[in-house]
Amino acid sequence: MREGSEPEPGTLRCLEPAVVKRGEEIHNEVEFEWLRQFWFQGSRYSSCTDWWLQPMTHLEGLWEKMEHMTKAVLRAVRKEEQPTEQKNEIVTCLLAPLTERQELRREWRTRCQSRIARSLPDDQKPRCRPWWDDRDPRMPLPFDLGEIISELGHHLLPSGS
Repeated sequence: MREGSEPEPGTLRCLEPAVVKRGEEIHNEVEFEWLRQFWFQGSRYSSCTDWWLQPMTHLEGLWEKMEHMTKAVLRAVRKEEQPTEQKNEIVTCLLAPLTERQELRREWRTRCQSRIARSLPDDQKPRCRPWWDDRDPRMPLPFDLGEIISELGHHLLPSGS
């Protein structure tokens, strides 16, 4: 791919609900089945091989772009000119994966901070990545998605819809 041919992070190509849903499912898979699994192992395997470090660091960069895309979808859904029916379809597709992401982030944080994890030797202690403070300006979304989920559930989906 030529330089400049890839859209900027957060540039939407499609707002079709099925595409949004699949994108968010992939986002969750990358975060929880790849990144968090890899970093949870700590650095114990780096003495044997560092081959995975570069691909996983690259994947983490792609995951961050997925965070930007989620923010772009949220921004599009919040626009007043968005037809209510289409907005509700997109919100419905977003709620389940975002709720799952929120729950899994809590679970992983608990694992990383468990008594057993803290008692491991330094080279075996899990690394809780990706991790950021909700005020981190480089991250497009907060780590804790509770407010976003609440907003989607209460404000964008009018009661009786």
